[in-house]
Amino acid sequence: MNSDTSTSSYMKRALELARAGEGKVSPNPSVGAVIVKDGVIVGEGVTQPVGGHHAEIMALNTAGDLASGATLYVTLEPCAHHGKTPPCVKALVSSGINSINISMVDPDSRTNGAGIDFLQSRGIDVKVGEGAEEAAEIIEAFTKYQVLQEPFISAKFAMSLDGKIATRAGNSKWISGTESRERVHTLRSRSDVVMIGVGTAIADDPLLTARSGITKAAEQPVRLIIDTFGRLPINAALLKEPGRTVVASSEIPTNKKRLLQKHGAEVLELPRVDGGVDLAAAVQCLAGEGKISVLAEGGMTLLGLLCSSRMVDKVYAFIAPVIIGGKDAKSPVGGVGPDHLADAINMTKIYYEKVGNDILVTGYLKK
Repeated sequence: MNSDTSTSSYMKRALELARAGEGKVSPNPSVGAVIVKDGVIVGEGVTQPVGGHHAEIMALNTAGDLASGATLYVTLEPCAHHGKTPPCVKALVSSGINSINISMVDPDSRTNGAGIDFLQSRGIDVKVGEGAEEAAEIIEAFTKYQVLQEPFISAKFAMSLDGKIATRAGNSKWISGTESRERVHTLRSRSDVVMIGVGTAIADDPLLTARSGITKAAEQPVRLIIDTFGRLPINAALLKEPGRTVVASSEIPTNKKRLLQKHGAEVLELPRVDGGVDLAAAVQCLAGEGKISVLAEGGMTLLGLLCSSRMVDKVYAFIAPVIIGGKDAKSPVGGVGPDHLADAINMTKIYYEKVGNDILVTGYLKK
């Protein structure tokens, strides 16, 4: 999503900075801040990893004395509470900032308007709403977790024009084009967790890493494999990649559990629900560690279960200009499905984008 034409160049820059921090600062929201004086940017900042400075403090540190009498553009209301760092609003008042443009109010109940009230009570001119739509998208996982204490789950798949994800023989490389695959790496880099079913892990033997926007192994998303009976091969490619691999299982043999652990995987043993791993429990366990954004990449069984249980919040569907055919060729979403179209899951806030020769359809699922 791009910021609309009414958004100033300064707020667009703040939003750009916020985008750069996605996937690197959870469970905190990624925020961008820009300080402007006499039409010149004198300070910039983005949220640092947990325990580090917030975007406003980073920008103030860059601007120094030039912050006095300047205007701050920030994508989220400055915090008014004391967490791992002191309240940003007090530092802003002390800096002599003259006015502040804020994209949106902080959904965290500890601030949620209190930051704006504090700033206004100290004589700072505050405006709210510029760039709000894009700012809300950037922190949508943070918002959901603040409101519902649940992780934000996106489903991604690539399919042909006739809705197939592979040929009847199971060949799927590659349905989508190079540009679409590059976009997927960007989506992974902005996610805390990448989740697949063990069937996909066995069939495709993916690396499941983000190969764009990642500079450190610690920044790689957690690889979550849903594997009821512990079928993941110990020579799976993803076990050799940097970062964490978590195998969520319900009935894994003890010897297989030890083998996977020996090869670097963490094994999460959970109850069975409807014949498989309790998916809600699996993602909630990682959310408890601050991993609040999940990108589910298939296969059809996993996506079917996630959709039927209404756990999916957002969809990224890459549609390639090819026709595969075949009544036995798989579709992206499995499961039983509804009997009537009226019971199908509808999407809202839909965006269409050309990515190479493919079309990317993005939208949110109605709950």
